[in-house]
Amino acid sequence: MLLLNILWCTRPAAHALVPRPLRRRLGATAAAGACIGLMPAAPARAAPFTITQGSVAPAPTKLISSQAALYREAMAGDAAARVRANEAVFEQAWGTISTMAYDPLAGVRFDGRFNAREWTARKKTAFSVDARRFETPAGTRAEIETLLDAIDDRWAAYDPPPAERPPRASSPLEDVAVARAADAGGALEVVAVRPGSAAERADIRVGDLVTDVNGRPTKRMRAPVGARKRAAPLAAYAQSARSTLDVQRGSKRFRAALAPGVRPARDVTTARLGDARYVRIAAFERGTAAKLAALLLERDAPPVLVLDLRNNNGGELQEALRASALFFDDAYFLPPTRAYRAAPFHPPRGGGAEDMTPLCFTANSRGEYTDHDVEEFRTDRLYPRAPAGAAPRPPTKVVLVANRGTASAAEAFASALRDNGVATFVGERTFGKALVQHAFPLPDGGALRLTVAELLSPRQKHLAPATLADLRDPAAARGGLAPDKPLGRACAPGPASDVGEDACILAALDAAR
Repeated sequence: MLLLNILWCTRPAAHALVPRPLRRRLGATAAAGACIGLMPAAPARAAPFTITQGSVAPAPTKLISSQAALYREAMAGDAAARVRANEAVFEQAWGTISTMAYDPLAGVRFDGRFNAREWTARKKTAFSVDARRFETPAGTRAEIETLLDAIDDRWAAYDPPPAERPPRASSPLEDVAVARAADAGGALEVVAVRPGSAAERADIRVGDLVTDVNGRPTKRMRAPVGARKRAAPLAAYAQSARSTLDVQRGSKRFRAALAPGVRPARDVTTARLGDARYVRIAAFERGTAAKLAALLLERDAPPVLVLDLRNNNGGELQEALRASALFFDDAYFLPPTRAYRAAPFHPPRGGGAEDMTPLCFTANSRGEYTDHDVEEFRTDRLYPRAPAGAAPRPPTKVVLVANRGTASAAEAFASALRDNGVATFVGERTFGKALVQHAFPLPDGGALRLTVAELLSPRQKHLAPATLADLRDPAAARGGLAPDKPLGRACAPGPASDVGEDACILAALDAAR
């Protein structure tokens, strides 16, 4: 099973985000899977940190159902029928990559890296070398993996049908995502940590190198299928009831024992700190915006709001943008002045009175550039009117706390507030994964996950890419969102048991004064 997870979205939510020209190309079925994120959001009961929650079940359409039925029928037939069916699955994956994949490293169209002749030759080679590999789903998926290895997409993955995913016992290692660090002797590098998990409590941070698990060197561990160049949960490399990690952080080395049975944080937790409201958003999942709206509409809502996004590695981008839209009274609130913006602003709808507050921009594999503004995510249609005596406006002061584990949808939320002058950002530079993934159902019941677009901030600044080496050296990082008040490593990866004593939260309160 593969990671990192791009969460399954409902069709209306995804359809709203996919750029308008892209929607026409994708069609309603494919548009059901557009999301952004690093790992599954944690429900109240800790779910394994695997791709299972992002198991993109094919959209419930007659077309997909009939394809799946035909595939099952073919697989019960003779060898020739099986080969034809599996070749069709491979060819659909090949065609989807060639038309939809966005190159996240070069920032250009995918076929700017592979010309049509070379990419076509890959398909011919797969079909001509040994047809027997297409007799089985396993052989076909191995061929799809070769296609994914050929593109510079760390977040691409093939998800097998849900019924074929082997179960794994719950383990604290499920809450840590890693990728092979080629520049560090083959050790595994931490790229995500679930908020509130045992790993976070043990001070495991994004950018750390895990050199040993239970005394076994990670450089000798075999990568799970599909994770040769891509991220996977640490549990996919090591399955054990014990979870003791040897960690390297710069010149520092230490050993961390992950306690079993620790429940990760819920999507929204809150506390009152004098004249401030503290809110930790662990992930953007369905309902997160509604919970945040309820806090903003409290009858005695305090004037200061501290939003803790540490280790929030994403979730549903649509939900993050809905949450950010809560902080704008009017969709026609003017964007920040040109003097404030770091890049030229191109009015999305002709300028003048039609200018709307931009939340983000997206650029897709065909070079199409699309604005996404508050009007797309108006909350007055989603949530009831404020009750009598409720706060008529968002808080007077909003401060964001983030670190290197803050990524994807959380970066979109933070940049929407910070770049529009709503919030001050305290902490560390964020991860830098501002890429939009899309899930494309395949006839065999699996799904192909691809990066289809890049997300830019309201200032039209690129937040991606960030390399694995950048994560270990924040000073050299090119991706991510830079804080207004950097705290560096002094900012712990998660809140203290008493948030009123947390150094990062205290710094955020100082910034609000």
